[in-house]
Amino acid sequence: MKNIYKFAIVLALVFGGCSTKSGFFAEDEMYQSALMHSKKGEIFNSLELKASIIATHLNSFLEECKKCSNEQFLVAIYIDNDSSDKEKQGIKNSFYTLTLNSKKPLNVKPLSYDDDLIKLAPFRNRWAKYYLIDFAKDDKDRLEMEYKSKSFGSANLIFSK
Repeated sequence: MKNIYKFAIVLALVFGGCSTKSGFFAEDEMYQSALMHSKKGEIFNSLELKASIIATHLNSFLEECKKCSNEQFLVAIYIDNDSSDKEKQGIKNSFYTLTLNSKKPLNVKPLSYDDDLIKLAPFRNRWAKYYLIDFAKDDKDRLEMEYKSKSFGSANLIFSK
């Protein structure tokens, strides 16, 4: 009797593993695309995390962004011991700068954590501040985003178009 159960389990695993994914286990193509076009960088002092940035290049996979006149990124920024003044937190923290190919952002739009655009993000951090950031269009095939601290160094994220 035990052999029948073992044989049935083996058959279920063999034939079940070869089936297509559907329903709950279906692949999310948008998630996969967002994951492929996302980068993460961290700034440390000794072994202590000072800041973290996660950026997703939206022009690479969103149809409505492919036609945009700017380079658009969904950016999450976390800063340890960020300013207590809400007007100087996250992207507005004067100790940190963000550039793309050495150019400053053209437009920065803060997003609430419930925004639909954040649902596209493959990585979500409840403590991070989220932004939709526009940079000037660049003809280069390589985009280098630099998130730099005045005191602790920088994190460089490289994107390919």
